Amino acid sequence: MRLRDRDLSYWKTDFLKVNGYNKDMTGWEREDSEFVIRMLNNGIQGKRLKYKAIIYHIWHKEKSKENLSINNYIQESALKNKLSWCENGIDKHLIEM
Repeated sequence: MRLRDRDLSYWKTDFLKVNGYNKDMTGWEREDSEFVIRMLNNGIQGKRLKYKAIIYHIWHKEKSKENLSINNYIQESALKNKLSWCENGIDKHLIEM
């Protein structure tokens, strides 16, 4: 087990408000921070739980950093344009009932 201060949890309703993770981002890095930028731009505030919760990290192989510059660009665009929604997100995978 490894404790980290950058782990993230959120309500499903908040996840859906920003259309989840941006599927245009591939490989390693920036997917979490770009997601958080859109949450903040949507008025969703976080809460720090450092030393107040137990966090389990599931080990996984590190993904390729080949697309890091593309991911950086997407994140900077979300920040600069105050985006609160991504076009290529979870809505493409939801089934309406």
